[in-house]
Amino acid sequence: MMDLLIFLCAQYHLNPSSHTIDLLSAEKNPIKFKPNTPIGMLEVEKVILKPKILDKKKPTPIIPEKTVRVVINFKKTQKTIVRVSPHAPLEELAPVICSKCEFDPLHTLLLKDYQSQEPLDLTKSLNELGLRELYAMDVS
Repeated sequence: MMDLLIFLCAQYHLNPSSHTIDLLSAEKNPIKFKPNTPIGMLEVEKVILKPKILDKKKPTPIIPEKTVRVVINFKKTQKTIVRVSPHAPLEELAPVICSKCEFDPLHTLLLKDYQSQEPLDLTKSLNELGLRELYAMDVS
């Protein structure tokens, strides 16, 4: 029987490990058999090759989003590090940065550095700005 399975799968370019065979008698009743039973010993009318029903063992792994470490300077002398997506605009990252620094998002400016005092464009991402370090300033 195993030889028959392998022969049929090879003929149709199928994988024998993912298929099984069912045997039907002349009365259309299924015939029970063991894998090492010779096919000539059974009164078989029809051989059916069908795919095995595979149990879902493991779901395909979800690839995590690529993140980068960003150094956030705040209150002139303090630093913290946040992992964020480099492709997300700063307006999406601002709440994460503010919660890490314990600032109110409505009263926080993100600057390139403390000396410039120039606010960053919140519609741009870290990659677009070429930054991995920035300054968060509380303006309340």
